[in-house]
Amino acid sequence: MARNPHDAKTLTATGARRGAHEFGEVILLGLTSVLGLLWAIVLVTHFHAPLSGFGQSLWLMR
Repeated sequence: MARNPHDAKTLTATGARRGAHEFGEVILLGLTSVLGLLWAIVLVTHFHAPLSGFGQSLWLMR
């Protein structure tokens, strides 16, 4: 518990920054996971023989 108002203000600001930092880490982890999954799909559909026709059709559709 804070002993004076200045300590309370400092603790609140530190907690808010920590929460925002953790939220940023979650967003970054989610984005890298999605990008990794998309990259894996691209590699599999491009190089795997039965799926290469499907992968090439996806590239031609864009």
